[in-house]
Amino acid sequence: MNRGARADALGETGATPSDTLRVLADRCEREEPSRDLDAAIFEAVSKFPANIPVGRGSFNRAPAYTTSLDAAVTLVPEGHWRRSGGYSYAWAEVGSAGKNPADFHTGHASNEAMAICMAALRARAAAAEAMGHPEGPQARSTSDSHFQPAKPRREV
Repeated sequence: MNRGARADALGETGATPSDTLRVLADRCEREEPSRDLDAAIFEAVSKFPANIPVGRGSFNRAPAYTTSLDAAVTLVPEGHWRRSGGYSYAWAEVGSAGKNPADFHTGHASNEAMAICMAALRARAAAAEAMGHPEGPQARSTSDSHFQPAKPRREV
């Protein structure tokens, strides 16, 4: 990903983090699953960088949001429900218990994890704004589990 696209996706050009979450959801709709997209999502929903310098390279500690159902469902905000499925084309729905249609978010993609990412990122952006935190999930206290990043699972 070029620096300009990454800056736009991460809100470095004046966009709020809520806008960044929506941009990432749109990227999930346009792009194939990738570790670059996983890293951008991780950095948007946590206060930590995804890539850690190791020797002459780096280690990407972001969960595989775009390919793993286990990782993707951790993006669903607390208090929201999720439905997903699909056979040759995946879909996902994320919503809150309220009756407000604005609390219902969808995603359609080539795999179920990407569809969940799309819907969950849109729900996170809407939840942050509804809670009076348009700055995004980073503005929440670290004790609030609503926007805590998923802990990476160890592969066995």
